[in-house]
Parts: sequence; structure tokens; C-alpha cells
Amino acid sequence: MSYREDARSFYERYSQLEERDQTRISKLVNKLLSMNFLCRAKETDREDYYFCVRYEAIFKAYFSLMDYDLKINKQNEVVAITNREGYNHLQLRLNESLILLILRKMYYKKMNTLSLNDNISMRIGELHEEILATNRFDKRIGKSELGQIIRLFKRYNLVDMIGDVGDDDSVLILYPSILYAVSIAQIEEVERKIDALAKGESGNEENHENEAD
Repeated sequence: MSYREDARSFYERYSQLEERDQTRISKLVNKLLSMNFLCRAKETDREDYYFCVRYEAIFKAYFSLMDYDLKINKQNEVVAITNREGYNHLQLRLNESLILLILRKMYYKKMNTLSLNDNISMRIGELHEEILATNRFDKRIGKSELGQIIRLFKRYNLVDMIGDVGDDDSVLILYPSILYAVSIAQIEEVERKIDALAKGESGNEENHENEAD
């Protein structure tokens, strides 16, 4: 669809909305630009997710004018945006990339054991065990660094935290958006990537693209 067609599609639909829905669309556009993802599984995103589904055509047309693609995966109930020119790639440091891949692996392993209505989660102690299993570290990653990494992933709606990062029994909730933050389809590929990063074979930084199927 051309920019002119996108603009016409957006205007025709948007102009028919009530003012409160127009205002909400504006707020959700900004929210998506800052977070990249909305997850129905997240309590504070639930109504926003259904609103995006309801007005999917309007959101698609609007984002297309900005050279973004908006995709809604209704199986995993995730809304995701990607920039066509790759401008929304997040540049991660090595340890951030390694932990993101570990979280992606754990999500994959746990997703088949739970129902669609259950949140996938892991304990902080379990995460430490997975990090040490890479043999990249002689001791546990520090509380300050791990906390910073988790806060980064929370900002992009990939995870949530219940408890303190320094407590092994604290719970890390993994949202299905993590499936699209790491564009690797098979668990074997994820594990090979983890091994490569642990050995330092991929340099000091990694690009991760937010990508929905």
C-alpha cells in the first residue's frame, strides 16, 4: 500500500471515531514507540491489547506512514512494531545479549508445560544457575548489573519482576514478546548462540530486532 493509500485509510477510519478513542490511539502510538511491544498477559497492557486488536487497521495505517510495520500475533497475544529501516534495533552489551538469549531459551522450554492462561516465570536463582552454566563467569553476576539488565528488559515489556533481584526466590515473569525480541526460531539455534556469546565469538555488542511473525 502506498503512503497516499495509507493516509486515506487512516483518515477515513480515524475521523469516524469518538474523541476519547482518538485520544487513546494517540497515547497507544506513543506507548508502542517507547516499548515496542504490548502483551495481553501483562495486566496493565490487557485493555490496550484488545483496543489495538479492535482498531488494527487504523494502527497499521498510522504506523505505515512512519515506516513502521505493526503486527498482532493473536496466538501469543502480542502487538509489536518494527521499523522498516531498522532504526529501532536495540544495541546490547555482551552480558545483556547473553541473558536475553537465556531468557528466550527458558521461555521456549517452559511454554509447552503450561496452559495459555499461565504466565511463564523463573526464579532469580534459576537464572543465576543458567548464567553460570555458560561457563563465561567464575562467579555470579553482580546484583547491580543483573538489576540493570532486568530493568532494561522491563522497559521493553519483555519481563516483569516480583521481589528483589538479590533474592534467589524472587520471580521473573517472561512475556511472550521475548519470542519476537530474539528472531531465532529453534531452541538449538538459541543454545548455539549462547555458546558463541559465552566464548566471546560475537564481539562485544549485539543487535536485536523486535520482530513479530
